[in-house]
Amino acid sequence: MSTATSTTVKRLRILVVDDDAEMRLTLRRVLEDGGHEVLESSRADEVEHAVASEGVQAVILDKEMPGTGGLDVLPALRQAHERLPVILITAFGGEEVERRARRLGATYYLEKPFRLAELMALLRTIAEGDAARAGGGQLAGPRP
Repeated sequence: MSTATSTTVKRLRILVVDDDAEMRLTLRRVLEDGGHEVLESSRADEVEHAVASEGVQAVILDKEMPGTGGLDVLPALRQAHERLPVILITAFGGEEVERRARRLGATYYLEKPFRLAELMALLRTIAEGDAARAGGGQLAGPRP
């Protein structure tokens, strides 16, 4: 994965939910380098509590995790936090998975491996308050 060049953007409090500790560490480093505050969880069933109690402004959520996965928590998360931007990430994607993720409430969808610059661009859009206007999008690409 490549590192993203940061510009001055609003600092977000982002919850990264992925059972892969290495992925969480990589995302933490990049997001913090971009000026964001990062909270982590290895379990999707902890998302709602973290969002409600920690003032989270965006969630990066892995689709596949042991037990409860990202798609499992999306409906309740969307019901409780209608405008919260959720970026679903997955190594097990495809068009049907993307359609399902969007139906369940994902704001954005990224297939692993994705470019960190693409993720940072989505976060800039979110920080600028343009997520609803942008209408979401699929960004995917190989690691450089």
